[in-house]
Amino acid sequence: MSRLVLPLVFFVAILGAIVLSDKPLPRADLSISNGNDVTTLDLQRMSWMHDLRLARVVFEGLVANDVFDPDYAIIPAVAERWEVSDDGREYRFFLRKDAKWSNGEPVTADDFLFSWRRAILPDTAADYYTFFEYIDGVAEFFAWRTEALEAFAQRAVDMDARERATQARDLWAETEARFAEMVDIEAVNDHELTIRLRRPIPFFLDLCAFPTFYPVYPPLVSQYDRVDPVTGRVIAEGGWTRPPQIVSNGPYE
Repeated sequence: MSRLVLPLVFFVAILGAIVLSDKPLPRADLSISNGNDVTTLDLQRMSWMHDLRLARVVFEGLVANDVFDPDYAIIPAVAERWEVSDDGREYRFFLRKDAKWSNGEPVTADDFLFSWRRAILPDTAADYYTFFEYIDGVAEFFAWRTEALEAFAQRAVDMDARERATQARDLWAETEARFAEMVDIEAVNDHELTIRLRRPIPFFLDLCAFPTFYPVYPPLVSQYDRVDPVTGRVIAEGGWTRPPQIVSNGPYE
């Protein structure tokens, strides 16, 4: 009998020790059943539904879809209002002056410009890059950058390391200038963003409500970007997406 009782007593003692030493986490302010672990919180890299779902509660775009409306109507978000030209091709968004990043800095039109360029660059093109091709000049810029990178790779074979690094930086400076020249997205000022489309797109506001169009915080994200001296491409590291580094602009930090 003792041979049966002793293991049972030992098991109960271990179980009691585990229960008594357990320190449960404090109750969460918000619990979400997301189905899977997060793959990435990089808005321009994500494509899985569980990532996109989380992006909608951590970040905020120009506009949003009203989830309580059966028609999923477009409602203001970072943009408090917008205007559409008579020909349906130009959109002018006016950003809320109280829109803030989680570190207290204001959300600006340049933040959207920086973020959309990340999605458009062939170096780091988003899975949903084609959504941006409705914007005037995007397809042409993408083609130019692709050809420029191919040409750089061919030239770089005959360069030493220092020359490659210099040429790669020069190519990036030219790329920034070409983007501003070719792509019809303009940060008029801190709180005004204009976009010119190739043709009228009746669902463009719905695209703006999609997480790939949300902004990231440029001062942080740019710290994790580097120009590869071998290929000339921008390499985007994901360290900024991890706590405590991450900076977001949604209702939950």
